[in-house]
Amino acid sequence: MFLAMSFAPRDRQNMEISFPSKLTDYTLTGLPLLIVGPNYCSAVCWTKDNPGVAEVVESADRASLQAAVNRLLENATYRQQLGARALEVGRTYFSHGTAQATFLSALTIQGTDI
Repeated sequence: MFLAMSFAPRDRQNMEISFPSKLTDYTLTGLPLLIVGPNYCSAVCWTKDNPGVAEVVESADRASLQAAVNRLLENATYRQQLGARALEVGRTYFSHGTAQATFLSALTIQGTDI
């Protein structure tokens, strides 16, 4: 699965604060992820917090992207590892149970249920 984020200076604030909702769907497929974006974008930061979840390219140059694609094409074990890790992390972050627990936690104010 391919997720491209903007390198344009005018988009920096959006790249920093907006988390791409498609990562929810992408991780739950169990397929390897290729994320291209600047080091400050939320998707790249998320991959740094979750090592092994994606192949990441943090520069806009064509050679870096080609090298990443080649790594994915040439190594089936690596693709399987990325897909398995994406599925594991996706279930942890984005499952119905996690969403429900987060929502219920938000309804609790200083130990008092609303």
